[in-house]
Amino acid sequence: MQIVDLSVELAHGMVRYPSPYLPSVTLDDAATHEEDARHAQILSCGTHVSTHLDAPYHAIPDGRTIDEIPLAQLCGNAMKLRIPGNRNADRPLDADDFAAYPEKETIEKLVLETGWAQETWGTSEYFTEGPFLTRAAAEELATWPKLHMIAMDFPNIDSKTETVMGKPNPNPVI
Repeated sequence: MQIVDLSVELAHGMVRYPSPYLPSVTLDDAATHEEDARHAQILSCGTHVSTHLDAPYHAIPDGRTIDEIPLAQLCGNAMKLRIPGNRNADRPLDADDFAAYPEKETIEKLVLETGWAQETWGTSEYFTEGPFLTRAAAEELATWPKLHMIAMDFPNIDSKTETVMGKPNPNPVI
């Protein structure tokens, strides 16, 4: 099995999701080799910064929290689907992008690559103009019998119009 690191760098002042309740990322020296004979840092950030995992609790009030997800469930073989076509908020991923895969009966982990992160990471557009799964696409993926993890190179699995503060997320793959 080849191990692929999907993470991006966590850095002081990095771009983050534009939300009033998420703090800026700070990464400061707590100790230095010159003064303390060792190096240590203080990191402060919200949970929706850089590469991260959304536990079901993020969108579902009684969903599992991150500590309730076994690490083994997050590791293992995955299928990468390259979704072509310059995807963005105006060209989201739809059911047709997933309907023709005979492997859908056996896939447990799916990596969606649209090229969005490669094109826009580090800009504010990454978070505000990116593609997402349409309701039909989410419903299609929810029928894949063994699928339990989706990784993606875009920040939001659902449309901003379907996310209503104070209400459970209706997205069927969440």
